Amino acid sequence: MSDIAQKVEALAIQAAKTEDCEVVEVIYRREGGVYVVRVAADKLPDDQGQERHISLDECGSISRQISSLLDVHDVIPNAYHLEVSSPGIERPLIKDGDFTRFAGKLVEIRTYQPMDTESGPRKKFRGTLLGLQEAMVVVAEANGEVRIPWEQVAKAHLTFDF
Repeated sequence: MSDIAQKVEALAIQAAKTEDCEVVEVIYRREGGVYVVRVAADKLPDDQGQERHISLDECGSISRQISSLLDVHDVIPNAYHLEVSSPGIERPLIKDGDFTRFAGKLVEIRTYQPMDTESGPRKKFRGTLLGLQEAMVVVAEANGEVRIPWEQVAKAHLTFDF
């Protein structure tokens, strides 16, 4: 993550807390000649641990707050577009806490390197997330349990069967 993205993330976390939300991901990059700041935010679980989802009004509120904070702190030296949204139905799993929070959910994980499995080496895994145990992401697939070293996880997200 770039230095600018880290500074934006710190300000976004501050804004998201006011709406009882968390920042899932911050992306800062140039797209088609324009710099884009993309913030994915989601509602924190309630006191009973039930998942909640961010509303359009909450995204709007967070966007206005981040915009003001970015203006005050002058973090980004160029013109940019700010986008604040929900992480979507296929929420990315980025932080180690995500792998605990979403245990029991269907996930898809891609690794940097092929991993040896009973069906041969592969980089894509899909199954029920069992959690993060001793720096290993544990996934139950149809053929059994797979243990993926945390440092090998290139990309992970929730997924659904329709």
